Amino acid sequence: MNRIKEFRVAAGMKQSELAELTHAKQSTVSGWESGRREPDFETLSIMASTFGCTIDDLLGYEKAPTVMTDGERSVLDITALSPENRDRLEDYLHLLLDSQNK
Repeated sequence: MNRIKEFRVAAGMKQSELAELTHAKQSTVSGWESGRREPDFETLSIMASTFGCTIDDLLGYEKAPTVMTDGERSVLDITALSPENRDRLEDYLHLLLDSQNK
């Protein structure tokens, strides 16, 4: 089941507001939230940008964080982080890169 309603409610939006934002009807938004309809990619992109999440988050894809090691290098799947923590991580990475380049 998708999480569109969860993100919409968390953003304090009404279905009619999301409909206006995505150029859809309120009944279409209701269909997305109930799983009777599926939004197209452009609409998913608009919602993900608005809610500060990924399209996978909106669609309810849950994937356990994984670590793949290659010698000393590790690649982490950060999709399990909340949007707020992803922003924090990005800020921290920028800080590290800036300090490294001095």
